[in-house]
Amino acid sequence: MRAKVILIIMFILVGFLLGGCGEPREVDELGIVTLTAVDWLEQEEKYKIMVQIISPERSPGGLGGGEPDIWNYSATGDTLMQASKNIRTASSQDLAFFHSRLIVIGKTAAQKGLREVVDFFARNREIRYNSWVLVGDKEASNLLEVVPRKEGFLAQEIEGIIENNENDWSKASPIILKDLLIKLALPHYDETIARLTAHYPKLPPEATYQQQDLMEGLPAEEKRVIAISGMGVFKSGKLQGWADRVETRGFLWVTDDVEGGALIDTVGVGEKSMFSAELLDSSSSLEAVIEEGSLYYRLDINAAVQLTEAVTNLDMGDLDNIQKVESYIAKEIEKEVKAVLRLAQIEYGADIFGYGDLVYRNHPREWEELKEDWEEIFPTVTTAINIDVTIERLGMISQPVME
Repeated sequence: MRAKVILIIMFILVGFLLGGCGEPREVDELGIVTLTAVDWLEQEEKYKIMVQIISPERSPGGLGGGEPDIWNYSATGDTLMQASKNIRTASSQDLAFFHSRLIVIGKTAAQKGLREVVDFFARNREIRYNSWVLVGDKEASNLLEVVPRKEGFLAQEIEGIIENNENDWSKASPIILKDLLIKLALPHYDETIARLTAHYPKLPPEATYQQQDLMEGLPAEEKRVIAISGMGVFKSGKLQGWADRVETRGFLWVTDDVEGGALIDTVGVGEKSMFSAELLDSSSSLEAVIEEGSLYYRLDINAAVQLTEAVTNLDMGDLDNIQKVESYIAKEIEKEVKAVLRLAQIEYGADIFGYGDLVYRNHPREWEELKEDWEEIFPTVTTAINIDVTIERLGMISQPVME
């Protein structure tokens, strides 16, 4: 039902947009692009562009009923623009990009480099600057073959997953085209992009009867679930590797991008206890400090949480026990931060936090002395981490359920 409502709204908008300028175009002549993807074909040394479109005239029952008919078009070219033009010559429909809000960059294209890809999309007047950009852990063409489980088409399902990751989990790093363009323009920043992946679920999916039947008709290798998990880490615009969910949330702590609602799970040290806490509010501040000629960074994190689960014998009505649990949670956050610092500094040497930019802006004289050797300095700088956690809500009970 949700997919049908969205389709109706889209087609109404098409009518307004097409009736107001230029030659009128019939709705049934349009292919409405829902996402655009890019791959790099290493052997052919060509770019491959793919678009996934909704064909209005092929939707059974017209606007009032039936599921949308989804088609994938692709074409190659020596450049992205050439590949884009070749797609239009391969399609009998007039491709309309005004509704598309997803750009997927395949793994090999990301390893080749972001600059050509982002430049192409940024210059294209049909592409929206608030489009989400994702990097695939394999070729984008492979991921576009995944059958959506809950929504009418894949782009809608991916956008819903992005929204859930932002609001509830904070274990992915979504970015829009405009912000990625800004990051690439900054000389002292490396980039991160949320990772799009597909996996085989261990349990059968929960879905509508119609989608259950659709899945039953597929061969086993196609019964995959699309997911956004972790992020790709870039250096000088080229994909270096991946950060997992823990490392990704560590990154979000450092950059002050963890959203309220995120869950923090912890096990008490020296206690047979397990806790889950929901983040109510948080703030992070990162500062470059130069003392006696030495550079280090100071990271302060403040988090207010509510306990959502406490499997423990501790009396949570006791202030000492509350402070003990606050310490457990702070240590869990510190583990996540240290994990991403180690990944960025030691494994990839990628300044995804803007450490160099902080020195450049706040200590410009010292930066002139450091910038030539920053590649060697960045992996060695230390970060003093201070985390303050406050439990503001205990839930409905403070005593253990069972002694």
